[in-house]
Amino acid sequence: MRRLPVLVVLASLSLIAFRTAAPHAASSDVERVTPALDAILDVNAKREVVQQDYFGAAEGPDLALLRRVSPSQGMMLESLNADLPAHRGAPDKDPALRLETIRLAGELQVPFTTGILIGIGETRDERIESLLALKDLHDRY
Repeated sequence: MRRLPVLVVLASLSLIAFRTAAPHAASSDVERVTPALDAILDVNAKREVVQQDYFGAAEGPDLALLRRVSPSQGMMLESLNADLPAHRGAPDKDPALRLETIRLAGELQVPFTTGILIGIGETRDERIESLLALKDLHDRY
């Protein structure tokens, strides 16, 4: 079986460009970026490239919509410690919100990549706890 290369698309960059082009065309960020990702998906299919998109925390309806234009998605859990300095002022970094997004991706059978970040102020025990939380979701879905 031939393996296809993977192209990582930073959706936030696509989203910024798409917001500039059509600021009021859709009711959500995901709806705004979906047409652009659909076009990217078409180009990548012709090149035999599989893209992987990173959107951050998302709700079920958004994940389902993205599933149509994003063959593989991802988001780092980073850590279960919500008090890390690296997470201050970033509501999207809330570990509960990120775990819920990962759970929903599993429930919707969205191919998904995740992991933790090391060296952002977490302890060894927090690393283990975070990895075990991801393992639990992996085992469930």
